Amino acid sequence: MCSHNVFISYARDDFEVIKRIIRALDHQGLSCWVDQDNIRWGESFPSALHNAIESSQYIIFCISENYTKSSWARKEVELALAISQDMEGSNRPHLLPLLLEDIPDHLKSLPFLQTLQYRVYNGDPTRLAVAIAHLGLTPTRETGREWANSSPLSYSFEEILRYESWLPLDRRRAIATCLLDILPDLKSHRKNHIRELNALWKSLPIMTDRRNPAWVRVNTTHSVEGNRLTIGFKNTTCEYRVTDPLKLGCFNCGYYAGAQFRKATIAQLMEQLRRGFAHAFNLGRRFDVVEFLSDGSFLSDKEMDDEAKIRIFESLASMPYIKRVLVESTPEHIYSQREEVPALLEVLRKDQILEIGVGFETADDFVRKTCINKGFLMAHFERAVTHLANINLSYDNQCTVVAYLLVKPAFLSVGEAIDDLIYSLRYLSELSKRLGIRIVPKLEPAAIADGTVLSYLHRLSDNANLFRYNPVNYWMILEILTRAFLDPSCHPAYNEIRIGAREDMDDIIKVPAVYRRDGRFDQFDYVLYDAIQRYNSHRDIFQVYAVIRETYPRGIKHLLSPNSSLGAWTRSELNESDVANSRNDSFEVSAIHSLLTNPDNESILEEAASSANLDSQFLRKIYGCLDILEGYVTSRSASIQSRFKEILQNSESRISSAELEKFQYIVSECFDNSELDLFEIRMIDAKLESDDLLRLFFEATNFRSGRSHVLWSEVPIESNEHGV
Repeated sequence: MCSHNVFISYARDDFEVIKRIIRALDHQGLSCWVDQDNIRWGESFPSALHNAIESSQYIIFCISENYTKSSWARKEVELALAISQDMEGSNRPHLLPLLLEDIPDHLKSLPFLQTLQYRVYNGDPTRLAVAIAHLGLTPTRETGREWANSSPLSYSFEEILRYESWLPLDRRRAIATCLLDILPDLKSHRKNHIRELNALWKSLPIMTDRRNPAWVRVNTTHSVEGNRLTIGFKNTTCEYRVTDPLKLGCFNCGYYAGAQFRKATIAQLMEQLRRGFAHAFNLGRRFDVVEFLSDGSFLSDKEMDDEAKIRIFESLASMPYIKRVLVESTPEHIYSQREEVPALLEVLRKDQILEIGVGFETADDFVRKTCINKGFLMAHFERAVTHLANINLSYDNQCTVVAYLLVKPAFLSVGEAIDDLIYSLRYLSELSKRLGIRIVPKLEPAAIADGTVLSYLHRLSDNANLFRYNPVNYWMILEILTRAFLDPSCHPAYNEIRIGAREDMDDIIKVPAVYRRDGRFDQFDYVLYDAIQRYNSHRDIFQVYAVIRETYPRGIKHLLSPNSSLGAWTRSELNESDVANSRNDSFEVSAIHSLLTNPDNESILEEAASSANLDSQFLRKIYGCLDILEGYVTSRSASIQSRFKEILQNSESRISSAELEKFQYIVSECFDNSELDLFEIRMIDAKLESDDLLRLFFEATNFRSGRSHVLWSEVPIESNEHGV
């Protein structure tokens, strides 16, 4: 092992800044070679310089006005470039230009700045040192910490608090304390759920049949067709969850509910792909985007064989209507398997875009590690994105990064979670401009899936714990969209935003929705949810508001009143924190309220309303149907619920396809009879959430507009004698 990791090239006049960087690197267990400290008395300076550069893993050029005026600094640059070109493979030192200040543009034209990706020093030596430590360097001494070699987080109180965060120290202390308190119970909670799943799989052949995908969905997206086909492969489990010392993986992830924990064969994976496409075509839904949302990392060789990846991509390349393909990966599989992405791009057609989805979740390392338990830090993400940006130079920008952002992680209040999303959108905007690569933020509203930290915290009684988790309210998604729209520092990320669908995950206890205080769906949920999902297709914030305003008959005035679902949410969630001692001063007036009450926006809203009118008519009919199903129309709801109960009394342990057909007929009757010839209802699934609550999942297709709407509804029923 060499005696130092990093060679620092700098100007003498900048040494005070350099000393702070050296101390921060030393704190990470990394040592630096600097001429003032490392040249021995009587040693040849050129010889010492050559040996130091040759034996370093990384060479940092600390560039400033002073540096560009130093003739000796120029010689160090020339020598480092020459040595790097002469060396081969992993022995070659990596060259890292670091701009210490905002130098003039003409100095940025230096030849090596044109060929090397540079970083701007923000004045924080600790953050810079952490980023350098996570580039894959080997520590030169024991630090007592696990940061330097990218090992998993050790869950000690002191270790947790070392992660960078915009949250104040008292909030971080409270979150760290709570996490350490619940970890033993959380492990048992996850273990028990997996045991229940294994028992269920053994009793149901369809669950163990690896010719069927784990899940298939068709949802909205921004494309010519406006739809995406999502397939979750039934395959081996997530590699990170296995290697995580806690054996928990990401705290909020419930995707393992559809995994098999055994690797599927290539033939089985191809059959799953075929059946996924067959499902979409049977629905009659046109799509031009395919997404693989499997449990884990598509790029990992331990989870997906190279031959399987190529076979899948060859199939997609042969389909002229498929224009975009998304796979998911953790950052380390992007930069450690450096040829993986180029190999996939070689298979795709030139008119097809490859998207790499990364569970980035947040631009805050403390939140990512402590509230979500991701297996990487900001530095890993930046390294992966930099690698993809370099690939794009050879593939005509054919590769795009999709950064998933979790809406409302565990332990954060609503106000904090909104702040965190805006903070993250600003960061992604800056990173996209700095690296010259398209980064698409995808907001993923947190669903409460069984076996996760969210389900554990949700089941706590109101006064049992400071951090009881409440499901995401969809007004929160609109608030984030609106704040990003009004905040120029969030652009261009705002212009690329996508929103995940709540149907994208199975085994959900509570989906993101507009909930009432009694825990049931609010009457207004579907209108808001559908309007936000349609944002994926048109990306026009005013169309979202137009659909809401046109569909809701009582208008904006009522919508903004304290008694409306928006008014209640704004008052209870934004102005009154759901976490003690958390301040939400910045949310005294919501962005939604500001946009709706701004007279300058009135004409824009009116124009958007005219284009939304046709679909809003059908939305009002859907709204009326859900009112009947969920018990808000006394004259009709009781008889409808009685008919559901009668069917369930004769049911076995699972709801059969014949019973689904009966449910479908009942739901159709809840629509206006005069319009029966203009739309179709198709029941997708039904599940008893408890003895007195039936969840329906169905699709309504409007023949006039040609649009389909996927609906959730929870129907209150009395318990039946079989306890189905």
